[in-house]
Amino acid sequence: MKQLAIFKSDDGILRVGGRLAHSDSPFETQHPALIPSKDTFTDLVIKHAHESCLHVGPRATLAHLRTRYWIVNGRNVINKCLAGCVRCFSVKPRSFQPEMGQLPAGRVERTFPFNQTGIDFAGPFSVSVAGLRGARKIEMYLAVFICLSTKAIHLEAVMDLSTDSFLQCLERFIARRGVPAIIWSDNGTNFVGANNLLRKVRSALTQGTAQQITERLANRGVQWKFIPPRAPHFGGLWEAAVKSAKRLIRVTLRDQTTTFQTFSTIIARVESILNSRPLVFQSSSPDDILILTPGHFLVQRPMTALPESTIDHTASTRLVPKWNFVNQIISQFWKKWSTEYLLDLQIRTKWDTPDRPPKIGDVVLIMEDNRPPLSWPMGIITDLCPGTDRISRVALVRTSSGELKRPVVKLCPLPRDED
Repeated sequence: MKQLAIFKSDDGILRVGGRLAHSDSPFETQHPALIPSKDTFTDLVIKHAHESCLHVGPRATLAHLRTRYWIVNGRNVINKCLAGCVRCFSVKPRSFQPEMGQLPAGRVERTFPFNQTGIDFAGPFSVSVAGLRGARKIEMYLAVFICLSTKAIHLEAVMDLSTDSFLQCLERFIARRGVPAIIWSDNGTNFVGANNLLRKVRSALTQGTAQQITERLANRGVQWKFIPPRAPHFGGLWEAAVKSAKRLIRVTLRDQTTTFQTFSTIIARVESILNSRPLVFQSSSPDDILILTPGHFLVQRPMTALPESTIDHTASTRLVPKWNFVNQIISQFWKKWSTEYLLDLQIRTKWDTPDRPPKIGDVVLIMEDNRPPLSWPMGIITDLCPGTDRISRVALVRTSSGELKRPVVKLCPLPRDED
């Protein structure tokens, strides 16, 4: 304060003496009025200056204010005040960022391949009914099944997105891979607002359409579960599988129309390649011969590996020693899975810093992927869905059009007074 040379003007206002008395600036600029940092009047002055300058940043707001006022500790006060500007926040909102949660049991438990399975669709792909010129073309889709524990992939061609076609697809999958305990999929409402083609693909997995499927699977002891709406990161495992499968098919087809027979062969080859990818980092040591892949849990070797020579069991031709030998091999795979692949999942690759948790009553902007931030709907958090670690990653939000269930990473809390 001593450096400002404060004096009291004739009108009784404390002003800054400064060193600009000989400048041609107005008196109010040469000697701006001194105002405290913590006062309602100061907050109103800052907000008025900020809005009159079309919501400029803190530095420009401070420069504008100093033509008339000198705020004690001005930079910090303005930064704090502008942090509560709803309009500025709406232009560049920031969502909740909860700490990355624990992996679900299906990812970390030793179990049969495809015991817990994720499913998603890809496509469409143009397929010719016959291999003749001028033959009718149809659009086919790809059902992608992925094992949550081993990341093994199973691909099925689907003629259309009807419930009957999907039920037959499930029957083929179960006939070849066994009956899963749980099937996970996206919620079809994730894609409202996307283009019509994408909505058509995802509509096959909506809860309404899946009613017949869930009833049919329930008779076989299979649970059908959905991840929260608008939360693709909850199903990142099958989203990545779809991306990989689509890329390999697109590269192979090169946007060309093929026959159903060729298409079936291609997806079988793609499935084989995806199941031969290493699960863990490949060591450069020549002693580390076994590179664990999803194929080891399906056929005890990579799907693309060359056939091995017949193992000589002349010492004993009984079935029990052979059975024990196979079990020992499978146990080695699971041991490597536990000591290498599972431990790689220990590290949080993102969302490793605890953020301010959402609270009931928070006013939030609801992120919409295909709309600009200023047009995002506003809502109030009415309930939270905490996980096993007591961190809430899903919330119920009340809006003017009803109640929505959303992941908290899609909710941007508006500034609060205590913030």
